[in-house]
Amino acid sequence: MNAILLDHSGYLWVGSTQGLDRIQRSTGNFSRYIHNPNNPNSLSGNLVTSLFEDNQGMIWVGTQNTGLNRYDPITRKFLRFRYSPERPYSLSSDMVTCIYQDHAERVWIGTTDAGLNRLVANSIPPKGSTIAPTDPSWRS
Repeated sequence: MNAILLDHSGYLWVGSTQGLDRIQRSTGNFSRYIHNPNNPNSLSGNLVTSLFEDNQGMIWVGTQNTGLNRYDPITRKFLRFRYSPERPYSLSSDMVTCIYQDHAERVWIGTTDAGLNRLVANSIPPKGSTIAPTDPSWRS
């Protein structure tokens, strides 16, 4: 077990080297989320390192070598945020260690090997892309 989160709905989220589990504490029922190479809306990788719930109820999932994911509990889909050397506004690294949202609702992403990133507000990657913009003024 690498990360644990209790969300506002009472679900317990557990991240490990085997993916992500969501446990309904009242019943013990659980759902497992793992990477599926044929599904771009699945978790980007199975080695989960960090978990965070933002003010809108989205679950953010950091991974060891496959970037950042945002899980939407309404659509039940993951949106991936990845490093790309061709895109200067991508994450600085796919090795995500921590996630935080400040009082101004800015999402910050810490990486093992390439510093701190701040996501651009309301950024959604273009259709078919796995890259979302970060604010280059906050990349170290």
